[in-house]
Amino acid sequence: MGRTYGEILKKVKPVFEQYPERFTKFYDRITVLLAELKPGESIVIADNCTPRSYDLFMDVAEMVVIEDVIHRDPNEGILEFSVDRKKIRRTQGFILAKKFSSFSKR
Repeated sequence: MGRTYGEILKKVKPVFEQYPERFTKFYDRITVLLAELKPGESIVIADNCTPRSYDLFMDVAEMVVIEDVIHRDPNEGILEFSVDRKKIRRTQGFILAKKFSSFSKR
């Protein structure tokens, strides 16, 4: 089972407190990168961070994924890590083949 948002926040809080401007820029960069993914698109994590920033990138990316699940309509597709945690992708949204109504016309 993954970590909770609070657990991740507790881990990154000292970094934020020590370097608030740098952390905020880093967080914003990852947020924008992941927000711009269209359904079906993915990123390779190693292509978007350095080995030195990998752990912090993963922490922030996990926070962004949790925020996305909470705030986005799942029918639009949500962010998720691949099983091997080497990629992050936006799932395809759910599209009804036909609009259903609970009221029948008479």
